[in-house]
Amino acid sequence: MNRRDFLSATLSIASPPAPRPNVLLIVIDDCAPDVVSLNEARAVPTPNMARLARRGAVFSNAYCAAPACGPSRSALLTGIHPSVSGVYQNDQSFRKGPEWLRRVVTLPGRLKSEGYLTAGYGKVFHSGEQSDVNRQVWTEGHYYPLSVEEDHAAGRHVPAGEHVRGSNEGEWTWGPLPDDFDRADERKMLQDTRNAGRAARLVSQPQAAPFFCALGLYRPHVSWYVARRYYDRFPLDSIQPPQGLLWDDLDDLPPAAHWFRQSPVFRDIQERGLWKRALQAKYASISYADEQIGRVLDALDNGPHRANTYVVVAGDNGWHTGQKRRFSKFALWELACRVPLIVAGPGIATGLRRTPVSLLDLYPTLLALSGAARPAHSLGGVDLTPVLRRQQASRGKPVLTTMGANNHSLRTDRFRYIRYSNGDEELYDHEADPHEWINLAPKPEHAALKERLARLLPEHNAPELYESGWTRRWSEYRKSADDLQGNKTRP
Repeated sequence: MNRRDFLSATLSIASPPAPRPNVLLIVIDDCAPDVVSLNEARAVPTPNMARLARRGAVFSNAYCAAPACGPSRSALLTGIHPSVSGVYQNDQSFRKGPEWLRRVVTLPGRLKSEGYLTAGYGKVFHSGEQSDVNRQVWTEGHYYPLSVEEDHAAGRHVPAGEHVRGSNEGEWTWGPLPDDFDRADERKMLQDTRNAGRAARLVSQPQAAPFFCALGLYRPHVSWYVARRYYDRFPLDSIQPPQGLLWDDLDDLPPAAHWFRQSPVFRDIQERGLWKRALQAKYASISYADEQIGRVLDALDNGPHRANTYVVVAGDNGWHTGQKRRFSKFALWELACRVPLIVAGPGIATGLRRTPVSLLDLYPTLLALSGAARPAHSLGGVDLTPVLRRQQASRGKPVLTTMGANNHSLRTDRFRYIRYSNGDEELYDHEADPHEWINLAPKPEHAALKERLARLLPEHNAPELYESGWTRRWSEYRKSADDLQGNKTRP
């Protein structure tokens, strides 16, 4: 053995291995990036997300695999795209699919097998995924299932709460809670307040093993009940129409595009003059969610794990606040598909990343950052570690988003291409048209571009796992699309 080999062997024996990094994943429900500010210059100041952004990578073009909670979270946690799994709707569970899908190892399950302490609080898996198998992936604390009833009960403290007529009527309510409601009695706390407290306690304390802590914040999903102090931050007379509104925006869309309009809710908000009140409630709920993120970040920063923890804050899907006559998600346009995404931690270069990325990429990326081996099943996402470390600028391929079987949206650096199951198409040039007002698909000069992008769509589309209530709802939307196109109520 020469001197160099001897010194190398001696040092490897004497130096203990570096501790494995922790992972804190915070997922926000229904949070549109156009109303979230990382520099406090937009409609809703989010100072806690902004301070995380200043010490990490901010993805300005991050997209969900599906613009709905259930299939988006299924894709994120399994690494399998909806077009492969057949999980297209909110009430379809991958644990009820074919055997190969039921046996898939989720992200927390994979890290648990690597010796990680795994803790999940709040809406991590979708409510339809509350299977015994999914509960077993948590080793500390518990997976607290979505409990809409708890927050609806909170709403009973608001005698003058608003109620929108339309789909999901039981959820479409909002109003300010008394300021002391969420502070005095833990039994009366909103679920996000309790779950943020649980996550804060875990990340603030020494742990015997590296941890993966997932916090799912239900707000700003409806119903929008939060303390009055959050409402007071957004006086009604200060609320301006959101960016991207154009009343004739739908005139150049093909028939299939009208399948994806939630016109009953939008129409009711419009006809009853509730737009500003709805925006106020949405903004208040985002501000509340940001404050819960701040509580967890404070606990992490003041504890023993700050220097060795990767922090990810992401939305599960986007949201329209009136654009394209929508007040919802469930569509293949930019605002329904784009999500906030921030990644911070050791070795990650700060600053903006403009390359389109997918939430599907988080599974392979977090495995790479934590040094964990990949699962046996194929992952559909891309490891973003080189992008996070600025070793490369691009993800390398466009991002695919799917809503329902064989309805796809493809996002490149410049273009969004949409093709529906009946063959209808939309094409938008984001350099010239960031609000997607002008559908270029009918123009013959773009035929070659459409053909090139169409070749990147899935060649095979998995059938839906099983018919669900959501499947039937989409069928009803499609049947009534012609009637909905007749809605001409102006703001």
